[in-house]
Order: sequence, then C-alpha cells, then structure tokens
Amino acid sequence: MLIHSASQLLTLAGGPQRGKALGALGIIENGAVVIRDEKIAAVGTTDELRNAYPDEPTLDAGRCVVMPGFVDPHTHIIWAGDRADEF
Repeated sequence: MLIHSASQLLTLAGGPQRGKALGALGIIENGAVVIRDEKIAAVGTTDELRNAYPDEPTLDAGRCVVMPGFVDPHTHIIWAGDRADEF
C-alpha cells in the first residue's frame, strides 16, 4: 500500500531525542510511505515513491499529516493489579 500526498510525513527517525535534537521530527513535505506485510518498506516524497512503486495500491492522504501512533506501555508498581473499578 502506497500512502501518498501527505502534507507532511513525520518519520521520527533516529530514536529518542534529547537536548537540542528534541523536536527534530524528520518532516517530509508531500510525503509518502509504502507499507508491505504490516511493515514500513519505504518513505520519501510522493514523486519518489510513485516512481519507485508504480503498481502499488494507493491511498491518498492529501491535506493530512501522517505520523506514527503514540504508544505508552509503561506502568508503575503502585498500579499493580486490576484497575477495572476505575472504568
């Protein structure tokens, strides 16, 4: 699947950021991403990836920002056990 024409594609390449690097999002204007077997196969500009993957099924992300989802799986020992009563 080629997701293309995103106003901005955030790669967040380079892992955790600290200090002056904090906030360097790896933004690709008019970005695109190729997904194969539930994994990112390629990122780049829309033109680059459309030329490299001409037969790939597409999804137009025009006027959207494409970015990784945020998952925060950590917990603290104080929360050990079931918290079902809170919901």
